[in-house]
Amino acid sequence: MRDAMWRGHGGLEMAVSPLLFGFGGWFLDGWLDTRPVFTVIGAVVGLVGSVANQYFQYTHRMKLHAEERAAALDAESTGAAR
Repeated sequence: MRDAMWRGHGGLEMAVSPLLFGFGGWFLDGWLDTRPVFTVIGAVVGLVGSVANQYFQYTHRMKLHAEERAAALDAESTGAAR
């Protein structure tokens, strides 16, 4: 069950992170009485962070998959050589 939770494609994270960071920026803009600078910065930071997270999760999963495949092929080739 735990492994299945981490296999998602990150759609929820990619939608919610910019909203949460943008809301935090909106709060700062209201508190500091500035233009929507912090709102835009927060939304961009949230989006970049979620995209980077998805990229690193994907590359990690693909590395594990390649290692498992190499181990299976190695085991198959040593078993066939006997």
